[in-house]
Amino acid sequence: MPVDPLTITPTVVQVAALIRNRTINRLGKEVGTFDATTRPTLAEAEPLIARAARYVSISIGERFDDWPPALVETAKDAAASFAALYIEQGFYADGSNGDHTPADQLGRIAREQLGALLRDAGRGRLMRSIQLTDPADTRSDDDDLPWLSRSI
Repeated sequence: MPVDPLTITPTVVQVAALIRNRTINRLGKEVGTFDATTRPTLAEAEPLIARAARYVSISIGERFDDWPPALVETAKDAAASFAALYIEQGFYADGSNGDHTPADQLGRIAREQLGALLRDAGRGRLMRSIQLTDPADTRSDDDDLPWLSRSI
């Protein structure tokens, strides 16, 4: 079962912080979040934020209930980046294919964050390294035991 998307859903403010220029209301004032006066509106942004959290959740894989708080925050950051990307693509795409468009830059950031999260989480499981030793081996010189440092 995937990680519960609600656990890693960023707030609207967290997403808006990544694309503050998209939180300007009809009067030209920066609101700092999405509301009824911004493009997208709050009602339009929330489903995209939920979609991003589902995507990150599915990408992570199976449930991992005892994640350290920093890893949960990293998952929220990745979801916020994907939500910002969805907003940028859905509301501000101009059809250009340049490598330096806001959508392209957000996409790179989101993929890098997700990649780092998956490495850190071991695709849903924190990977721990243990040393294997042979209880029958009584040698004390570890340099002669190349197999001793193998990790699983």
